[in-house]
Amino acid sequence: MTDQPHDPTIQPHSMDAGYPQPPQPPVMYAPAQPPMPYGPPVGKVRSTGLCILLAIVTFGIYPIVWYFMVHDEMKRHSNEGIGGGIALLLALVIGIVMPYLTSSEVGRL
Repeated sequence: MTDQPHDPTIQPHSMDAGYPQPPQPPVMYAPAQPPMPYGPPVGKVRSTGLCILLAIVTFGIYPIVWYFMVHDEMKRHSNEGIGGGIALLLALVIGIVMPYLTSSEVGRL
């Protein structure tokens, strides 16, 4: 045995035996929740049940207004897409394509 006190920073099998090792940096942990990269929602969040109720009460007029509002919000947000006026025209003339067109535009946001 040696007369020197035990130093925990000295590693016996390292090349610098007898010299204290530099302190290790503290372990950094990731934040518990990642920050929201996009901020608040792009447009107005609309209740599905309320939209269905309004479609029934207004005898099908509200879905046409809904297409206009949604496509207008997407156009203002991304400067791409057909916009509210053209969506309104398409909803009136060939309304069957609107669910496909709307889902395609939402997918490109």
